[in-house]
Amino acid sequence: MPRLAFRNPPVHEVILTLQVEARADLTDLDGAGKLLSEPFLTPERVEAHQVEIVGTPTGEAGARVRREVMGWAFKTAGPTKVVQATREGITIHAVRPGAWPVGPYPGWEVNGPWAFGVFRELAPIYSALGSRRAALRYLNRIAIPNHSDPQDWFAILPPAPRGLSEPSAFQFAHTWDRVNAHNHLSVTVRLAKIAIEDVDLRKDHEGALLDIEVFTRRGEKAPSYDTLQQWFNEAHEVENSVFESCITSELGDRFGRE
Repeated sequence: MPRLAFRNPPVHEVILTLQVEARADLTDLDGAGKLLSEPFLTPERVEAHQVEIVGTPTGEAGARVRREVMGWAFKTAGPTKVVQATREGITIHAVRPGAWPVGPYPGWEVNGPWAFGVFRELAPIYSALGSRRAALRYLNRIAIPNHSDPQDWFAILPPAPRGLSEPSAFQFAHTWDRVNAHNHLSVTVRLAKIAIEDVDLRKDHEGALLDIEVFTRRGEKAPSYDTLQQWFNEAHEVENSVFESCITSELGDRFGRE
């Protein structure tokens, strides 16, 4: 797929996920902070909560919450970078500063190498656990003019029924099992209307979230730990092409299509 670029893309957050086959040991995870070179703030404990419905001696129903420590979350101020190292795997977030995508965007040329460095630093914990699933997810926050037809901006929405216009809400979700020329990958695209927190921007615009996730196709083997960089670079090329296909030429021009 050709590499496409935008001078000011609407990317708000990029998420790289690796799920492992064998669970990581909590003792090893307690030392994850010493492996990471990024100057993170004080780590936060990650817990899983399971609610069980139980009967009481009086015959009434009660609830019991079971908590399991899963690992640690490491965040920078903002936060603009987040790493979750848990028993199930690694999740890496690169977050654009602010509530809405404005200002310079570093791009994959910066976010990718930083994330690959995190994977390398955590290799002593995870490299021998086996890979179960990998995923690359892009969250794009997009402002479109009020009272306009979403089909003027997004190429993936179905046409409105005859006689209807100005939708007050819209939502779309679809998963494609196979990507041409990338048979080991699948893609999910979600599009939904969202609130705009910026007071000035929302006067004349409404918000949309374009959520694109590229992930290991069901039944296909996930990438080995030493091939994660190659897998995520390929997934990024696919995501870039999917994004281009989801928007109209007019919207692409607003992002500075190159």
